[in-house]
Amino acid sequence: MVTGDMSTTVTGLDPHKMARRASRFVSSVKASTGTASSTGRTEMERYFENFASMDSAEGLETIGPKGIQHLCEDLAIKRDSFEMYTLIWKLGITRGGCIPRSDWLNMVYNYNIEVPVELKRRLREWVKDARGPSFIEFYSELYDYIRGDSARMMLPETAARAWDVLFRGDQQVAQWIRWYTGFYDCEVTRDIWRHVALFFNTGENATPYRKEDAWPTAFDLFAEWRETCETP
Repeated sequence: MVTGDMSTTVTGLDPHKMARRASRFVSSVKASTGTASSTGRTEMERYFENFASMDSAEGLETIGPKGIQHLCEDLAIKRDSFEMYTLIWKLGITRGGCIPRSDWLNMVYNYNIEVPVELKRRLREWVKDARGPSFIEFYSELYDYIRGDSARMMLPETAARAWDVLFRGDQQVAQWIRWYTGFYDCEVTRDIWRHVALFFNTGENATPYRKEDAWPTAFDLFAEWRETCETP
């Protein structure tokens, strides 16, 4: 026969206390299942801070030149290579020569990257995309980073080095580089930079250059120069 308060069970435990314990147990399980994700992201923050600490200019808020060099080495890519520019593209960086913490965290969360090895795998996929259907988008968004914060517009020699990397092996672009740096020799505006990819695009959706269309003057001059070079 059960005696005493009817809210107490035969085990002698208050059912309200049991409910609270069960609730705490469920909460702890939920917390533990979320640990992998939060820990992974925290690991990527520590990964960022490791490289940010190599440059003291802005503390741990940006990865500067030294940190970028070591980041590239850790990712097994070269500095200022197609692969590095692909990473810059996916980071969405609009500042020159550095990687801000905010851009890094946006990339980590947007692509659910929890550990460095996952970043390496993703980078290989992004490079394929950048070399293929997304090339024009990828190329166009690099202007600010390559230009640098200290320059109002991109210097010809800076653009030439980038064009050589981004269009490696394209003889028409090599001809453009020779003409631009040797004859035209003007600062590269954002408009000129963007039109280079369109001018030399040979894809299915390419828009062939026509003098009567509204191209920047540099391309009209280059087309005229190229015609004189090709004329016997």
